[in-house]
Amino acid sequence: MPGTRPALAQALREGPRRRRELRTAIGGISDKVLTEALRRLLASGLLERRAHPEVPPRVEYALTGLGRSLVEGPMAVLGRWAVEHGDELLEAHEREQERARERDQGREPGRQQGRAGKAR
Repeated sequence: MPGTRPALAQALREGPRRRRELRTAIGGISDKVLTEALRRLLASGLLERRAHPEVPPRVEYALTGLGRSLVEGPMAVLGRWAVEHGDELLEAHEREQERARERDQGREPGRQQGRAGKAR
C-alpha cells in the first residue's frame, strides 16, 4: 500500500472526487485498500471528507491545504526527479533482475557458462 497514498493524493490534485472516481483514476485498487488509504490520509490531515445531505447520499474527498502543499511541493519535485532519472532507475532495476536470475540459476552474477556448464 505504500504507493497507494501518493497516488490518491495525486488523483485529488484537480479537485474533490468520489470513491468511484478515485478507484477509476488510480486503477487496480481494491475497495479495502482504498478505504485504508483514505482513512490514513484523513487521520494525517491531508484529506477532508465531505458528506452532502442528498438522496442518494454523496461523499467526496478533497485535499486539505496541508495535502495540497504536499502534492504541489515535495511530490512535484520527486516527480520531476523521477522523470529526469527514470532511464537510470530502469537500467539499475534491470541489472539487478539479471543478477537475481543468475543467482537463481546457481551461477555467480556476471560470470558466463562454458560448454560443459563450468564458469570461465
